[in-house]
Amino acid sequence: MKANGVSWLDQELARGARLSGVARVGETRFERELAAALKDRVQHLKTLGLALEIAGEIHMKSRFLDALYEQELEDAAVRLKTQYGELTRLEPGLELQGRVAAVETLPSGPHVVVAGESHFALVPARSGIGRSLTKPVALTVGRARAFRPTQPMTPQLALRYRELALGRALRR
Repeated sequence: MKANGVSWLDQELARGARLSGVARVGETRFERELAAALKDRVQHLKTLGLALEIAGEIHMKSRFLDALYEQELEDAAVRLKTQYGELTRLEPGLELQGRVAAVETLPSGPHVVVAGESHFALVPARSGIGRSLTKPVALTVGRARAFRPTQPMTPQLALRYRELALGRALRR
């Protein structure tokens, strides 16, 4: 699998998925296919410089999920730039206003496009903001409430949003 972004396989690798190529007695077809997919994914991560083989063992670089997520955002930023402008990265303390313009499917899952006049942000759809499609919203980003090492850091940030009144003009 050569996706430029965080996949389910990457999360399994972060959890310490078994990477030995030896089949176990009684292994199911799914387990064999999963092992092959993990092996292919590790090879791709090695070409990206995110995995190393040391003494025959595979070691993932620290924060490899963050690097993959960053690549995913870069690809989306290039693709969406002509339509929405520059990508605004989510970080604690960020406050922005815009319109919920679309839902984009990225390798790590669906993200909502919150578009301003010349910029946009990609917000993980798990926040519930997707229910406000086409509506103006105010978004506030806070620190992550908990750290989950099997996920990139940015999608773990605390997100709060509120729909703005329809008759109210958007202010910067």
